[in-house]
Amino acid sequence: RACPWGRGGDDAVWVAAMSHVTFDTQWRSAMRDLLVLVENELPVVDKGGEFDAQLAQGLPNEKGEKGKDDGQVELPVDTRSFKEFATAHLEYVSVFRQLEQVYDQMCHPQKRQLVKKAMEVTLGRVLETRHWMKHLNDGVEYFSLDDLAKDLGKDLDADFELPIPRSFVGDRSGEIKQRETFIATTLRNKTTRDLAGKNTKEESKFQDEQAPVALTPEEKEVAEKAAVKKAEVEFAQKLRTVKPPPMNEDIALRMIQVNERGRQGRNRALAITRVKKEQDLEDAALLHKRTESDVVVICQALIRGFLVRRRRKRETDLELEFLGMKMPADRSGGGACLMDHNNAERRRALRDERVAQMESATIDLRQQMYQSEGNQMRDSIQNTINDWFVENRNPLTGEYPEFPGDDKGGSVDILDKPPPKPPLKPEEDPKAKAAREKKEADNKKKREAEKVAKKKAEDEAKKKGISVKKTEAAPEVAPVEFVGAIRDVLEEYHLGWGRKESDLRANFEQSHDVLLVADSIRPAVFEQ
Repeated sequence: RACPWGRGGDDAVWVAAMSHVTFDTQWRSAMRDLLVLVENELPVVDKGGEFDAQLAQGLPNEKGEKGKDDGQVELPVDTRSFKEFATAHLEYVSVFRQLEQVYDQMCHPQKRQLVKKAMEVTLGRVLETRHWMKHLNDGVEYFSLDDLAKDLGKDLDADFELPIPRSFVGDRSGEIKQRETFIATTLRNKTTRDLAGKNTKEESKFQDEQAPVALTPEEKEVAEKAAVKKAEVEFAQKLRTVKPPPMNEDIALRMIQVNERGRQGRNRALAITRVKKEQDLEDAALLHKRTESDVVVICQALIRGFLVRRRRKRETDLELEFLGMKMPADRSGGGACLMDHNNAERRRALRDERVAQMESATIDLRQQMYQSEGNQMRDSIQNTINDWFVENRNPLTGEYPEFPGDDKGGSVDILDKPPPKPPLKPEEDPKAKAAREKKEADNKKKREAEKVAKKKAEDEAKKKGISVKKTEAAPEVAPVEFVGAIRDVLEEYHLGWGRKESDLRANFEQSHDVLLVADSIRPAVFEQ
């Protein structure tokens, strides 16, 4: 394909000059667009007002809560049309494309971790909207979105094509190389074993041929005749007594005609060459007889023709480049596409270098934290255990409780305090409780009686040959599993990097943040 920017030379140099601030700004813009998209989604909330996708699907959430009637909750129906869902789908694809490019080109290793989370949940939401679009389109998976893309002012193929994330290969480069090495080694070993087996078979076959075989008198006579005939043929070939068959007359005439026509053609070509040389000599002699003005006119005609042809070729090339039918010419020592490609490779190398630096710094920082904060953590753990012994001491006998065993986790069971118990519900009035239970029992009996009567009526209708309309199933609900994950990522972003301004002035090299690394490894050091 042609260069997507359509121009080469100095006009496209700024495209290749991508800097850290470019992708940082693009990341923040993509997160703002993602926030707007999530706010426009259908709100599915639980009692506390927070999003809960599991509760919305009638499943128990992390708190163990369920909806009414054993998990059957009234799900809000998404009344958006296919066009509205398709528009949201295209916008999610646009955000995913931005995040995918940012993840590939951003050098800050800790920002890339959050970008990857946002990219994955956005891709999940893209698949969800695609699935629901198929449902709204009566199960047909193929539909045209060109009009919607045109309404958004973009091109469907260029701006909304869903790319395969480059992280699928980049993040697994080591694993892929190991797999390729393993496959190459396996194939090489297999080839070696096959060759060895083939040589062994040939040796055994040769030995079998050399081994004497008992033949019958008839077989011996046939073998002797074949050997005699073979010896006669070999002897005749050696003495050149085997003459070729005579040539046909037509073939001989055709060969003579071909040779004669070739000879005449060569002679004719030599004659034409000789005449041309003579003509050139005559023209050269005539040129000396021309005046100076005649020579100037001839030279002007030649030069003007050359200039016109060159200008026409340049205009044709520019027109083809403008239409995207030809790659831009390399007029400045490097086209825009080539410069952008080289710059992207340079940023990927810098990105891998920053990741390696963070991994190395994590190991060193863990050792330093163990030496500097280890004693303080150890004292805190010891104080917590002492307080636990004092709190759980028997006030009557003065005995201390037994230390938790390995099956319970040891000291971890003491340090990880159990969650606080939920407050007890106030006792219900006995009269109100009896009335509520009686009402529930009456409702249950009423539902059972309705089911029995309905089944009886259906059986009687079937006996009389009357068709019974089946009860319509509950309407399907649009999938919203990834909306909650997107909101979690947005919340993490706004609590972290969203509150911070661009750190390019203080951290122009885009190295890792030491404080964030320390916070991430502190629980592991505490566990150790």
